Amino acid sequence: MEVKASVQLNTKQLYEFLMRHTYCCFGGVVGLLLSIGGFMGFALVVNEENISAAYLGVLFGIGLLFTVIQPLIVFRNAKKQSRAYKKYPLEYTISERGIEVKQDDAEGSNTWENVMKIVSTKRLIIIYTSKVHAYVIPRAALEGSMEDFKELVKTYCHASYINI
Repeated sequence: MEVKASVQLNTKQLYEFLMRHTYCCFGGVVGLLLSIGGFMGFALVVNEENISAAYLGVLFGIGLLFTVIQPLIVFRNAKKQSRAYKKYPLEYTISERGIEVKQDDAEGSNTWENVMKIVSTKRLIIIYTSKVHAYVIPRAALEGSMEDFKELVKTYCHASYINI
């Protein structure tokens, strides 16, 4: 059995993946808590008489850091990365051997033993081969072959976390 998918990731899909990757880890949660703390600190002291404008600015800036600034940076990065996929789409071949991917003249592969985790969102399937490397496949690219994909994962993948 073999599943083939041609993937041309757009900015929206990359942004969804990058935001999930950024905020669904310990550092992302800590960053959000820090920003919430900054906003709470700002709200608590904004009406105090002897608080300097610089102190208020720092608290407000900390609040913006992971709630506004970081998502804008992630969007800019997604926009940059999506340009590469417009010119050269990724060609995935998923089989009992593992996952093979080709883009223009470059190619790579991973066996099922290298897959650490598979995560599914409403629009994406994310196959992690390390903490920082993943194959991102839009669900639409697997339309018509999703059941075959699930069967391959069920049969050959022994990752610690699988959610499809």
